[in-house]
Amino acid sequence: MAKSIRSVLSPLLLISSMCGLRIIEFSAGHPKLWFSLLYIPLLWSVYCFLVIDKGISYIPEESADYIIYVSLNIFTVLLSILLGIYHDKKFRNCLKKLAVVDDTLKKLGSKTDYEKLTRRTVWIILGWFVIVLLLNFCDYIRWYDMHDALSSICATLILNYCSDINIIDDLIFASILGYLGLKFDQVNEHLYKLTTENIRGIKVWENPVLHSQQAKLSNVPSSKHITWIVIHLHLELQKLSHEINSIFEIQMTWKMVCYFGFIAEFHRELYTAIFVRNYVPNKRILFVIIIILWLTWYISRVILINYMCEKVSAKANTTGKVISKILYFSYDEEIRENILQFLLQVTQAPLRFCGLRFFQFGYKFLYRYSESILTLAIILIQADRFKHALKNYS
Repeated sequence: MAKSIRSVLSPLLLISSMCGLRIIEFSAGHPKLWFSLLYIPLLWSVYCFLVIDKGISYIPEESADYIIYVSLNIFTVLLSILLGIYHDKKFRNCLKKLAVVDDTLKKLGSKTDYEKLTRRTVWIILGWFVIVLLLNFCDYIRWYDMHDALSSICATLILNYCSDINIIDDLIFASILGYLGLKFDQVNEHLYKLTTENIRGIKVWENPVLHSQQAKLSNVPSSKHITWIVIHLHLELQKLSHEINSIFEIQMTWKMVCYFGFIAEFHRELYTAIFVRNYVPNKRILFVIIIILWLTWYISRVILINYMCEKVSAKANTTGKVISKILYFSYDEEIRENILQFLLQVTQAPLRFCGLRFFQFGYKFLYRYSESILTLAIILIQADRFKHALKNYS
């Protein structure tokens, strides 16, 4: 039975380890460093040999942009591996701290349906697997025109392997963000309960020793204690969010750069397939569908990351609005002072997910990102039209 964030993420972590993206763990919390340092280089050495020997030879000479596409995906995978090994200990510590936060919320009465979260992770993996099969089948049809069936299958699997597994880190990052959002919701729920209760009746014992002894005997924390605990839980979740951002920000920033180029190039290819190339009608429709599928696949990745970052940031920053209401109900000077200090900290340093301090993930970045992609796509289309015009003229 799943009881922690690690258990919820275990299917994704297992697939990531099998694909050679991170250090292998035969049991939770027990990484096999030396085995991983043998397995990962061996796996990727074999893969690079297959790409050079079998994969690139199937790419037409005029498709130099596709070689760049494959190379960028390979570099992205290698970057993810290096960063995954470097941040492995920090990543495992973050999961442990999240488990401690979850245990504290559980003692306060919050319940987390881990079975539901685990099933959602399994469905995400199944969805990823189905989409990968569909995209590889589409590319297989494209290679089948130039090679036999077995060669086309091999070329498709080899050339698309890095593109297929690059999203695993995206899914892990998004799943952790979703879990953090759930914890922020539970924190806000406790604060909301405190605002709806009759806090005017809170009495503060003059003797703190007597206060702690009576709290132990009753085994029921006072509103003062709950407020103090919830504030510290929120600060800990905010700290963990920054640590998770620091673990993934380099590869996420690099992926945003790569996706930027990929999406713009797919727009150019879509325009070329519809208006420029002289395809047979059925073949034109097939190629347009394939390009749209790949375009949708990369756009969905960009939307997923920015949506999750925006969602978690909004939930974390909502806590300040909820807890400020307690000031109107509490006459305890200590509670009011702690709340004011917390509000000052939240106001001065709101939760943000950034990409190497160059930009902030969220809806605003997504809007500017889309504008820039359309601008680049128009430039590429115009350059392509100019190139074809020169070729026809000559």
